[in-house]
Order: sequence, then C-alpha cells, then structure tokens
Amino acid sequence: MTPLKSRSDDPVQLLRIAHFGNQLQALMADTTEEMLWTNTERRLALSMACFAILEGVYMLTKEFKEQIPGIDWRVFVGSRHLFTHDYIEVTPPRLWETIHSQVLPAMVLLAPYIEALQRSKPES
Repeated sequence: MTPLKSRSDDPVQLLRIAHFGNQLQALMADTTEEMLWTNTERRLALSMACFAILEGVYMLTKEFKEQIPGIDWRVFVGSRHLFTHDYIEVTPPRLWETIHSQVLPAMVLLAPYIEALQRSKPES
C-alpha cells in the first residue's frame, strides 16, 4: 500500500479515529439494541465514541478523504452535525443504525490505512 498524502493533522486524526473505533467495537461486542433503551451509561458511552469518530472524520482534509475509496464522507458529516447540534434526536434506534450502517463499515475500510500508519509510527 502506498502512503497517503496528507497534511500533518490527518495522521493524528486517523489515530484518534482508531482509538475511539476500538472503544466502540469493544462496547458493541456485548451490546444489544434493546440495551440502548435500558442502559443509559452504555448508550452515553457509545454516543460519545460515535461522536469522537464522526468529529475525527469531519476534521480530515478533503485531499486525504479523496484517497480512500468506498466511503461516502457526506453521510459522516450529516451524522456528525446530528450528534453535535441535535443530540437530543440521537435516539437508541438512530444510534444503533449509525453505528451499524456508517461507523463500523467505515472502520473496516479505514483499517488498512490505520494499520499502515501505526506500523510507520516510531516507538515512544
């Protein structure tokens, strides 16, 4: 895989997306849609992880996004606006749908780029 061209903030955003993506996937491992109605702490944790991922995607440059095929970035922007400005509308079904139709599939598409970035990152 050839390295992506980006401004200096893009790799940082991608690593943040990866961090919150890992948290989201761990939380989703034993979460059912019904739990989102009954477990407020779980719903809020998932909402915050989603928001962090959506915000990270929003902060990626257009040039960076153009290099990654298969993701409709406009959908992310719309969801990010919902989570940021109309958060009261983030109902359990909407949260579940956002996670399963947008965030998790995008994490699969981003995984090779994140892995390449993590391999190239010097040990601290």
